[in-house]
Amino acid sequence: MSGRQGIGIKIHDLIERMESVIEQARSEHAGMSSKELATAAIRYYLLRFHLHTEVVFDLQQATEITGNTGVYVMYAHARAVSILNKARELGIQPSTIPNMPELKMEEVALLRHLSAWQETLYSASRQLAPHILCGYAYELAGLFNNFYANCPILKADDQHRTFRVWLTSKFQAILGDALHVLGLPAPERM
Repeated sequence: MSGRQGIGIKIHDLIERMESVIEQARSEHAGMSSKELATAAIRYYLLRFHLHTEVVFDLQQATEITGNTGVYVMYAHARAVSILNKARELGIQPSTIPNMPELKMEEVALLRHLSAWQETLYSASRQLAPHILCGYAYELAGLFNNFYANCPILKADDQHRTFRVWLTSKFQAILGDALHVLGLPAPERM
């Protein structure tokens, strides 16, 4: 695609191509449809660049499950929802701030980044810069995935489990808010 050369693609055709790429890569079809994933992936891919940046759209890169993509960020949200649903089945409610146990560095990093949400949102809105929100959401998803990999949530002792479920609920709420502001779905399943 090149605007200067008069070569372009209609959004309908782009969505169909993205949908086809996603459909081929999916192993499970529960949750969002491939078309919903395609439109969300396109939106995120375009929003993650500074407004004055020339964008070369890469279909394959936009649909990756890893890296700075909408699919990666939405998947982190769906993972958090799944954990919270399992916690509810076990009778763990993340409604109040629990006593804080000694924190691991992954928990501290996630807490710090969560605390920056309001300031990041304000800054992005003042600068009319949605790429700042994409960067925040991507880093937040990465910190959550690191926390998830290194800190057992549902298999931890009672004190840590209660805190980690609470932390997961805060992550899910703030990432959901970020996705909403970006105009993306906050899926419960992918």
